[in-house]
Amino acid sequence: MKYATLVAGFFGGVASLSYVRELSRPQMAIAVFTGAVTAGYMTPLANKYLGLFIATGPELESACAFLIGVTALNIIPGFIRLSAMFKKDPAGFLKNGGKDADPS
Repeated sequence: MKYATLVAGFFGGVASLSYVRELSRPQMAIAVFTGAVTAGYMTPLANKYLGLFIATGPELESACAFLIGVTALNIIPGFIRLSAMFKKDPAGFLKNGGKDADPS
């Protein structure tokens, strides 16, 4: 992980707190940490696939890390929901690509 990516994700996590009011201080700290770590791991993958369509560079990498940090509080629950749908009906999930699946 690059230090700059973690920093950008950290500040993305901090920025996301301005839109979430119902978190306690420990939850806020975890949210910021989650934003940084998610950005640290997901930014290289995002840049790889963005590079298929547009020219990438350090500027885009930092912007991508910031945006991942901002949205980490929404990204993580989405992946957990997809995982629950797959666990419930793996064949149906793969057949439909996750569409029309009931996460409960």
